[in-house]
Amino acid sequence: MGLHTCLFVAVALSLCLCCTCTASYFDKILLHSRIRGSKHGSNVCAVQHVEGTDKKYFSNCKQWYSRQICGNPTVVSYECCPGYERVKNIEGCTAISPIVNMHETLGKVGALLTKSYSNQSELQLKLEGEGVYTMFAPSNEAWQLLPMEYRDALLNNINVELLNSLHYHMVPQRLLTGDLPSGTVLTSMYEKQPLYINHYRNGKLVNKAGLLDMLSADGPLTLFAPSNAAFDKLPQSTLKRIMNNTDELKALILNHVLHTMRCTESFLGPTPVHSAEGAKLTVNCDAIGHKINGNINIQRKDIVATNGVIHIIDELIVPDAVKDMVDVAETYGVNEFTKLLTRVGLRDRLSSGDTLTVLAPKNEALEELPTMPQYELKKLAEQHLVQGRYLSRDLYHGQLLESLFGTYLRVFVYHRALCIENACVDIRDKPMRNGALFILDGIIRPPTATIIDILSSDKRFSILVNWFTRSGLRKQLREPGEMTLFAPTNEALQSMAPAKLAHLRRNREELAEFLGAHLSQGALVRGGMVPVGTNLVTSTKGTPLEVKVEKDRSVTVNGQKVEETDLMATNGVIHVINGVLDMPAPSQEMQGDQPRSPAAAAILRRLVSFQGIKNHALRYSARRRVYRRRA
Repeated sequence: MGLHTCLFVAVALSLCLCCTCTASYFDKILLHSRIRGSKHGSNVCAVQHVEGTDKKYFSNCKQWYSRQICGNPTVVSYECCPGYERVKNIEGCTAISPIVNMHETLGKVGALLTKSYSNQSELQLKLEGEGVYTMFAPSNEAWQLLPMEYRDALLNNINVELLNSLHYHMVPQRLLTGDLPSGTVLTSMYEKQPLYINHYRNGKLVNKAGLLDMLSADGPLTLFAPSNAAFDKLPQSTLKRIMNNTDELKALILNHVLHTMRCTESFLGPTPVHSAEGAKLTVNCDAIGHKINGNINIQRKDIVATNGVIHIIDELIVPDAVKDMVDVAETYGVNEFTKLLTRVGLRDRLSSGDTLTVLAPKNEALEELPTMPQYELKKLAEQHLVQGRYLSRDLYHGQLLESLFGTYLRVFVYHRALCIENACVDIRDKPMRNGALFILDGIIRPPTATIIDILSSDKRFSILVNWFTRSGLRKQLREPGEMTLFAPTNEALQSMAPAKLAHLRRNREELAEFLGAHLSQGALVRGGMVPVGTNLVTSTKGTPLEVKVEKDRSVTVNGQKVEETDLMATNGVIHVINGVLDMPAPSQEMQGDQPRSPAAAAILRRLVSFQGIKNHALRYSARRRVYRRRA
């Protein structure tokens, strides 16, 4: 199953079942709805329903206080925020919704006509398969508003016209709301037709005709114009390289342009803005004047032109896309990784023309690195360098990335995390001149063995391995795929009641049931678990598993503490637990020393009574034979 998509419902209530750190208008309005719903528990959103319709909105402050949407009265209800579900007897919405493929998600968000038309046009196979897509899914109401003659024309030619219409709502990238700043132009999957993204203060994303040329004379624009002295501060070799590269020169220029007119009076505190190149800039002010990114001074301000305003600055705002990999890595504070690259002789390669994606562990992870030989250090470094340039929108669940060392690294996409093997992304999508940078929360540990091989090599699991063998499940733990095993240690298994232990040893089928309750499909690594919340997982035997991350960052599954996480295997991941998970009730053969039902108890009493009479008769007969021989 390809868990690789992001879905937007093209109605007043926009949904994306993923999280992003970049705040779009949608994200800001969703935050407002969270604040309004917080009294009803965590992850509860306040939603305004337009009376007499099926329309509902995450509203802004103005709409909230007026209790109106476009002049229509609304009723407020409190629902789970997108991507969350309720857990029985727990206040709020504490559980993450199970993540499914795009086709199933269409049903979850109520886009039933789009789902139906996907089935009819054979788009379903693509939506359920591997790949990376974003769909702007028309709501049921949107299809119904289409003139009947247009709908009939689509449905009369489903393999061409209807399929083209659906493709026009899709792009071959994984894009979250934070990836869609106002003015973005996307290329659809229908004949590469453009889709124009525009933001409005009510948070909606719409497609309108027309594109603002970023450097046209129409404006309005803001230009942070570097002085001649600013250019002199840049190393001449770097400046020459940029001037000789059209793409780098364009990126440098656009990083000094805003798509809006901002006089300095509009910056009354730390104010984030986005340049036309896509970089986030922060403009702040103090008693002396205004600064950009904390160190670039605005020397002369508010030079008004017919199409905008110009501010003269004393340094260039150099975008990451123009910098070498090492410079960008050091900018984002992964100095330990750049030291490692220098130590193993790979630093120069990152400054060469090779296109690479750097998966840099944060400093804290590398500071705890044990002493190891030089060749092992180089291997570790090369396993964090991926050939080619990737951004998060290019990555999908189950994807394999080839490292410089030659190993293949698996991509895991979760609701709140993007992970490469056991290490999850803290900072993503930092472009560089010849690649991209991701900062990870730990060191990648590529697997080298299957789940059963890892268990067999660890003395803590000798009983568990024996039980997998006796139950016939050992082969399953060696097969390719993605599995998560919550593995009890010998000590945990031996702590079970003696009667239960004896029963499991005698009954192979129930032993398999017991072990299957500790195993689930799909790889759930520690970083993929929702922080301070519940992750709903189903075991291979259909029993529910509640994986919780507590406030102290400890992890439990069905109340059992997870002692160790992320033992990575080629076919999944192992988490070590200090107890056993609930298993199906034992058969009627034994339940301690008592039969299970009243009927069974009555039958057993009769059998015991009959056997007692029989035994007494046999003893009486034997005594009479003895007396006769004596006589």
